[in-house]
Amino acid sequence: MHKPTFNQIIGAVAGVVGQQAWITPGVFPFIVPDNVTSLSGVAVAGGQGGSSSVIAYGGAGGDLRWAASVPVTPGETLTIRVGAGSTTFESSGSVSFVSSISRGSTVLLAADTASSSPNASTAIDGVNIGGGNGGLGGILVSGSGGTGGGGAGGYSGNGGKGANTASALVAADGTAGAGGAGGGGASGTQTGAKGGGGGVGIFGAGPSGTGGLAASSTQQGGRGGSSGTAGGTTTNASVTTPVGGTYGGGGPGSGSGYWGAGAGGAVRIIWGSGRSYPSTNTNDV
Repeated sequence: MHKPTFNQIIGAVAGVVGQQAWITPGVFPFIVPDNVTSLSGVAVAGGQGGSSSVIAYGGAGGDLRWAASVPVTPGETLTIRVGAGSTTFESSGSVSFVSSISRGSTVLLAADTASSSPNASTAIDGVNIGGGNGGLGGILVSGSGGTGGGGAGGYSGNGGKGANTASALVAADGTAGAGGAGGGGASGTQTGAKGGGGGVGIFGAGPSGTGGLAASSTQQGGRGGSSGTAGGTTTNASVTTPVGGTYGGGGPGSGSGYWGAGAGGAVRIIWGSGRSYPSTNTNDV
């Protein structure tokens, strides 16, 4: 499955079959191509960063939302918003997390972070919408260990939960994602690494990511779902360094002064006959 390896807008707007993706946080215009009257899209919210305090929290993974078919008018301009992952445990519901596709003030598709609703998205009438929530991060009640970040949401299930760290500083594995979601990151002891949540890919539904394994230094981060990337690990990383996997993985928390940032989100749109999220001919063509 092809996936972008550079940090810029990709894709070509030409003809009646095509695609375009935005993987840099920000707000961008998109002009609907000639002869295109329907689009299918996916949005992944930015991941939440972890915290560092006596009671430390891992960040939640970003939600994923897809729309099967959105009616559009050739030549109209839509607004694409790509959410940024936070460097700290910023409150859920912040506009900085949200990735969306809008027509003026009408939101056609939106994904947030740490949502309480299993369908936390708005859309115009008649549009089939699906997707899953990001997994919650783990909790450290006391001590100087670390907690795992939550995995990004999937195409039909939620991201894995980041692992807690017990009061005795016992490390634990993260949980697996479901429905193509990213896995949760593992927790760590005082001297052990803390894992970020796995990200999720934007080229359609695929296998779910497994949780990070506390017993293996190479598996601390949750695995990516649907060809997303795995979460990273940190014992002393800068708080501004994304540790959640792309796209939308949550960052790990720590009681010892080192925590990680969540990964940024992404938006992708496809068009053409017989092409539709979550998994019908969603590769680049």
